Amino acid sequence: MFDNPSTTAKIIPFPSPKTAKPTSFVCRKPFKKIFRFKITLQEVEPVVWRRLEVPDCYSFWDLHIAITDAFGWLDYHLHEFEMINPKTNKPVRYGSPDDEGFDQIDDIPPATSDKCKKLAGIFSLKNRMAIYKYDFGDGWEHEVELEEILTRDETVNYPRCIEGERAGPPDDCGGPAGYHQLLEAIGDPDNEEHDDQVNWLRGMKGNGWKPDFFDPAAVHFDDPAKRWKIAYEDEEMTPDMREWEFYRRQERL
Repeated sequence: MFDNPSTTAKIIPFPSPKTAKPTSFVCRKPFKKIFRFKITLQEVEPVVWRRLEVPDCYSFWDLHIAITDAFGWLDYHLHEFEMINPKTNKPVRYGSPDDEGFDQIDDIPPATSDKCKKLAGIFSLKNRMAIYKYDFGDGWEHEVELEEILTRDETVNYPRCIEGERAGPPDDCGGPAGYHQLLEAIGDPDNEEHDDQVNWLRGMKGNGWKPDFFDPAAVHFDDPAKRWKIAYEDEEMTPDMREWEFYRRQERL
């Protein structure tokens, strides 16, 4: 989606100016039902997970945006969902509209654009499970489980994150194995990689990132339609977007 930033970072010499927190996106489309998902990052200990509630009018692209926002992924890598099509009982793939990585895998057809497929057309209480893959190089996989289908609460703004544990790993840290090495390095001042990894992590996540801390109320959801335009229609990113601070920091490095 976006150009990869450098994987090296220098210490940021001054704090970011304080700005008002942008308003999180609220879905204004008509809908009556809510899909409650539990999304669990695979091959990571301790477990990193989120519980999300999204409108049943959402597409797989919209769910992709909600997942990246809840886990803190920067969303400049390819992604896809893989699950069973209940009509054919065969695997299907929905993902980034990009040729890279979308060849046929064994008997699974190439992925189609996730913007064109609605969640309600394939998820049900009889077809609950999917795998969400992010960054084919680092190989992050998330188990996506539809836990409940609920009636919309008119007093609640959707999408929303209601529960979760631990901060999401930083992009480009090398997948689950690299993430575990990163945690070891930053947790041990005597580790020979400690200073370099702390500085790199500061460049990726800013100051104050703690791997064991997560606040569901702090999740900022972007408008999926705007993220699509930024990714594929050359629209400029604006300060109300979740990733704005990261890209602003990169210009200082």
